[in-house]
Amino acid sequence: LGFSMTRNYDRFNVGGRVKLYQGIGVAQTKDFKLKLNQPKTPTEEIGVIAGGVINTSSLMLLTDSINGRKATDDEQSIDIKNLYSLGNLGAGIDLGLTYDVNNRLSVGASIVDFGFINWTNNVYNYSINDVDVRTNGLNKEQLENGQKQDEYFDSLFNQLKPSVTNKSFTTFMPWRFYLTANYNLNKRNTIGAIIQGRYLLGTILPAYTLSYARKF
Repeated sequence: LGFSMTRNYDRFNVGGRVKLYQGIGVAQTKDFKLKLNQPKTPTEEIGVIAGGVINTSSLMLLTDSINGRKATDDEQSIDIKNLYSLGNLGAGIDLGLTYDVNNRLSVGASIVDFGFINWTNNVYNYSINDVDVRTNGLNKEQLENGQKQDEYFDSLFNQLKPSVTNKSFTTFMPWRFYLTANYNLNKRNTIGAIIQGRYLLGTILPAYTLSYARKF
């Protein structure tokens, strides 16, 4: 939901839009790692490295228990009502301008979706402590005893089992920017260029475009 306004100042055209965001659902990782070191030979040890945080909102519980309590059927299923909740709200802005350098050349710049969403509805935070588990597999006694096998696997899984909390969190929008230029060769022919980029997960992903247009 947005409200926009544009104004013209001689050769400048300036515009802006203020927006209200409604988040539906999200799953976000933060400093998350999960790596399985597969041995090259049967006698080498198996390694599992894990750690980090997974945040979700409006989704089901991803574990079979929460802080020592068995999860309910409702917690392990998606409630459609959560997808339409007004709890996940955010805000953002769009800004842009163009400038007519002369009768032939115009340039512009803009930024789109510069904003955030604060997730508060049906939130789960899964935190896994940094672990580096090494194992040589099952020994003869464990292979012959099912209870020993269960105890062994439980000990491994307990090290990887996350703790679960319910704290709200914020995600930032994958905002974009544009730099443009258009030059009228004559009344029928125009060439242009666009430099654009998307900011996503701490990285700017760039793209470049050259264009040609002709009016028939």
